Amino acid sequence: MTKSAENKLIFLIASFCEDSKEWIDVFSSPLPRISGFPKRDKSIRLGISGLLKKELLDYKEVGETIVIRPTQKAFQMLSLEYPFYNNFISKWDGKFHLISYDLPESNRKIRDGLRWILKSYKLGLLSQSIYVSAYDIKKDLYNNINNKVARLHLPSARADGGQAKDAVSIFTITLNMEQLPQFCKLVWNIDKLNSSYNQIISSLNSAISKIKLRRTRIEVFRKSFIEYKKLLESDPGIPFELIKNENYHLQIRKLFKKLQKML
Repeated sequence: MTKSAENKLIFLIASFCEDSKEWIDVFSSPLPRISGFPKRDKSIRLGISGLLKKELLDYKEVGETIVIRPTQKAFQMLSLEYPFYNNFISKWDGKFHLISYDLPESNRKIRDGLRWILKSYKLGLLSQSIYVSAYDIKKDLYNNINNKVARLHLPSARADGGQAKDAVSIFTITLNMEQLPQFCKLVWNIDKLNSSYNQIISSLNSAISKIKLRRTRIEVFRKSFIEYKKLLESDPGIPFELIKNENYHLQIRKLFKKLQKML
C-alpha cells in the first residue's frame, strides 16, 4: 500500500473517533467502501497491517470482532495537517501563543517565505504580522524554519525557547473566560466555519430521516465526508474547551456513524 493510501486510511479511521480512546470496527462495516476506499477487503487488511507495524494503530479483540483505533503517534502526525487533532493529544492548557516577526521591506523575499511557513500552521491572524495559535508550536516551528533556512535564507532559528534571531518571537497570553468567544471570532472567523459544518449536519440529518434510497444515502455520505475533510484542512483546531456548546465535530462524527450503520 502506498504512503498516500496509508494516510487516507488513517484519516478515515480517525474521522469516526469522538475521542482518542474510542475503538472502531472497520472490518464488519461498509465504512471503507462508502468512503471511497478500494473495494477489496484484502487491500484494507494489508493497509491496517502496515499501520499496526508502524505503531499508528492499536487493536484488540472484542468477542469475535477486531476493533482498532489510532495511536497518539498517529494523532500527532495528523495534527500537523489537521490542527483539530491536537484535541486528541492533550488537554488545552488555557494559553494562547502569539507568533510575530519583524523584517524590513528590504527583506521582502525572506518575509514572504516566513509568512508561507506560518500560513501552513493555519494560525489565526491578529494583525498584519502577529499570528495566534491555541497550541505550543514553538519547537516544531523553529525546526521547520531551520529545515528551510538554506532555501529561504532565513536567520538561523533556535528550538531552546529563545527567539529565532531577530526574525521570529513567540510569547504566551491568557484571557479571562468572558473574552474568549469574541477573541476566537476575531482571529479565526469561526462563524463562517461553523456555518459550513452546520450544512454538513443538515445534509446528514436529512439522509438519516428523510432519504430512503440506499444509493442516495451513500452519495450523501460520500459528499459529506469529502466536504468535512476539506473543512478540516482549513480548520485551525479550536480547543474543545472553547466550543463546548458548538462542538460540530462530535455531532458530525456521531451522524457519520449512525448513517453508515444504515447503509
